[in-house]
Amino acid sequence: MTVHLFGAASSPGCANYGLKQVSKDYEDQYGSDATKFVHENFYVDDGLTSVFTVEKAVQLIKKSKQMCSEGGIRLHKFISNSRDFRITLKDQPLVRRSVLSTINYIYDPLGFIAPVVLTGKQILQAVCKDQLDWVSPLTDNLKISVGEMEV
Repeated sequence: MTVHLFGAASSPGCANYGLKQVSKDYEDQYGSDATKFVHENFYVDDGLTSVFTVEKAVQLIKKSKQMCSEGGIRLHKFISNSRDFRITLKDQPLVRRSVLSTINYIYDPLGFIAPVVLTGKQILQAVCKDQLDWVSPLTDNLKISVGEMEV
């Protein structure tokens, strides 16, 4: 079996087991920093750690991605608080799907930017209330709300 059912009660445990096993299997090849990150700093599918320099972060990301790739796991979507790491949002059509995608793109495990994301969630709530499907353009009043959010 190479995949696991998303949303099953056992999914978090299987994800953790897979990450820990990959880190054990490839520790000699990729070093203790990547192994420690993957083995000890992940909760289900989110890894959280801190390093002192951007160079160390980039090196850790590369090693961790390579190590997990060897085990058939694809790590992606890295975020940093460094000014050198930029969050770039793709231009997307203003439809329900893109609003949801943009809201969920932001990784904020401690909820520090929840007040900012709340406006986007209110727009998504209005879209759902209007019963728009996933690809229909937003109504003009919702487009104005989205335009007011942009800084």
